Amino acid sequence: YLTDSVRKHLVVCTIDGSACSVLVAGIEQPRAVAIYQKKRQVLYTDWGSKPAIVVVAMDGSSKKDLVSEDLIWPNGLAVDQVLDRVYWSDAKKDTVESIRMDGTGRMVILDTVAKHPFSMAVFEDSLYWSDWEMQEIVSCNKFTGKNFKTLVKEAGIRPMGITISHPLLTPSGPPSPCINSPCSHVCLPKPLPSTGYTCACPAHLVLGSSATQCEESPMSSSLLISTSSHIYSLHPQSVGQTTYDSISSLPTSLITSLTANGVDNSVYA
Repeated sequence: YLTDSVRKHLVVCTIDGSACSVLVAGIEQPRAVAIYQKKRQVLYTDWGSKPAIVVVAMDGSSKKDLVSEDLIWPNGLAVDQVLDRVYWSDAKKDTVESIRMDGTGRMVILDTVAKHPFSMAVFEDSLYWSDWEMQEIVSCNKFTGKNFKTLVKEAGIRPMGITISHPLLTPSGPPSPCINSPCSHVCLPKPLPSTGYTCACPAHLVLGSSATQCEESPMSSSLLISTSSHIYSLHPQSVGQTTYDSISSLPTSLITSLTANGVDNSVYA
């Protein structure tokens, strides 16, 4: 799952990047993103005119604001899978805060100590984040904000994204319904307690009648490019790895120009 502040959306992709689908569109200024494994939810922050920390199901349903008050630049975001709490940093207020996933128990962990927190992670009793202004990676106790210390600081290095890899962080619980799913492109787990899934498609494709296979959309546009002897079609508006479809091969020709007629779907070269 990733946010794009230029295209203003939240996107979900297969792990190999072969297919992506827009999960939430029209986000004014998306920034951080995190996953709440226990409930199959995705959280993201919005820096827009109405700053918010938003939670949405992994299939794009049930979108709601978790926090929408007293926010300016919600930046880093980390979910404590054990305590069911989310931690975030505000780069304008220079604070680190926390709230339960049910929206209760909001608390300030650090106030004015973090200078420009950017990306955040949580593990056991500690919070970790990258600080743009101090150009370092720091940590503190996730309950009290004490034991504040610098972990990494090197001249000329401006740390950005941060994440933690550890066996204890491996998701537990029921297996994903998307294992061995028949979806042709992207499979999205439905919210628990459902054991079902929803198939999704890249922007230039639509879901067919089988609800598992993506098909060409008659409304999608494509870009035509050519080499000296081949003509290809691609869809630059779609997120993910760009694929090229061969339209025609003219090995004995020298293609110098081409144009398309959208009325009868013909290409002239």
